[in-house]
Amino acid sequence: MIKWTIQVILGLLCFSIPLSAQQQISGLIIDAATEKPMLFVNIAVVGSTYGTVSNQNGEFTLNLEKITQTDSIAFHFIAYETLTKSVIDLTDGMTIKMKEKPVKFRTIAIIANPYNPKELIKKALERKEENYPSIAQKREVFKRSNNASYINTFELSLKKSTVPDIDENLVNEMVDSIPKYNRSYTDHLYTLYTIPADSAKTKNKVEGIKKVILKEDDGGELDRISMILTELFDTQTNDKTFLKYKTGPFFFRESHVQVSIADDDSIALAKRKQDSLFLRNKEKLYVLDEDLNWWSWDFIQKPNRYKYHNDGIIGIGGEDAYALSFTGIVRANYQGMIYISIDTYAILRIEYSLKARKKEKGIKLLGVNYNEEEDAGLLLYEKDEYGYFLKYSMSQNANRYGVKRPFEIIRKEKRFPLNKKLYEIALNMNLQGFQESCFETLVVFREEFNKENFEAIQERGVKPERITSHSDSIWEGYSIIEPTKQMKEYQAKINK
Repeated sequence: MIKWTIQVILGLLCFSIPLSAQQQISGLIIDAATEKPMLFVNIAVVGSTYGTVSNQNGEFTLNLEKITQTDSIAFHFIAYETLTKSVIDLTDGMTIKMKEKPVKFRTIAIIANPYNPKELIKKALERKEENYPSIAQKREVFKRSNNASYINTFELSLKKSTVPDIDENLVNEMVDSIPKYNRSYTDHLYTLYTIPADSAKTKNKVEGIKKVILKEDDGGELDRISMILTELFDTQTNDKTFLKYKTGPFFFRESHVQVSIADDDSIALAKRKQDSLFLRNKEKLYVLDEDLNWWSWDFIQKPNRYKYHNDGIIGIGGEDAYALSFTGIVRANYQGMIYISIDTYAILRIEYSLKARKKEKGIKLLGVNYNEEEDAGLLLYEKDEYGYFLKYSMSQNANRYGVKRPFEIIRKEKRFPLNKKLYEIALNMNLQGFQESCFETLVVFREEFNKENFEAIQERGVKPERITSHSDSIWEGYSIIEPTKQMKEYQAKINK
């Protein structure tokens, strides 16, 4: 009897304390019929804003530290049956199979006085403030950037230099040092505090949690060359000098502004050292990628440029929504889908990409060429008791570029009647390349925040962990966007 009582007590305790034996689980989400990976599935603890999204390979990672065994996890995706599983049924490495709803689209005829697509977008704009309220909130945010550059041609020849440190040898070193291929990944997890402010703006503060950088090591050559060039441009710090840039018949000038830090400036050095432990460019963390930026996009603000079609009504995130497809017709560049809630007219999801015709266009003028080959994205919003908030955003960009022109850099000193030339550098450049990037933002968790506590928060950052290859232990114990196969297999080059 005593033994049985102890077992019952232990059993009850297991259901009331957080899972601790297994800190996180990873898995794969596939279509039950086709067995193809399902991208950007929303995964959330039922009754909470805590959760994640499957990546571009259908994989996901979920931290269990804040979850108890009594919780359930829901998997939401457009036109699929919501799948709910108890936490105790989840195992690491499991495969989640989701089924399409028997009826993918319901007819819009059942809706009294249905609006046409442009009227629906107008309704969404009218309900913006109501559906997307500005409230004091605390969010745990995960950001990932993936950047790659490919240099097909890089030719640089020195025509003239009156600076002893800049000669043919340095120019050749610069050409040899710049990598022809470079890829980098940056993951950043932080807490973002936001409170409403005047003029429809917000105040923000950031507390860093963890930052990881996976990138090439150039061996210091680029840093050395950069230091030479920086010292060249910054040694003259008075207002009597200026720089003149010339390319062909075109030129412009700028007043000198010091940007480097002198080695004997102990205060500046201390500040720079401290900054390595704190957030840099933290303003970029204040605004979540594409967070309500779509209000300025032309397929929202200028619907007359687009042809819309109401594809019917579809289930998304537990709500019924109008599924609107669009494609540009007049001075418009995009195509995609917009999903608008039937009940609230909130935009729940946006998918967009460049039209094929736009990809074919580009700029080619006076030795400069530029072609935008990709501009695509996705936004997911979720609803809670206060309104709708961004859960996940992704944007992908790719472009091909080239510059084949002569360049001259001249420093002059202001003198009457003629400015005195201090030095001159003339180069011929031929640079042809391709670059691509992908930016993702995941709001892992969100809750209301007492704005009275805002001023007491001290912003802080974290020192980045710099790595040259992926390891599963890097983000152990955190809910993040699961790294793609490409990221896991990437091995950065190390120059010694």
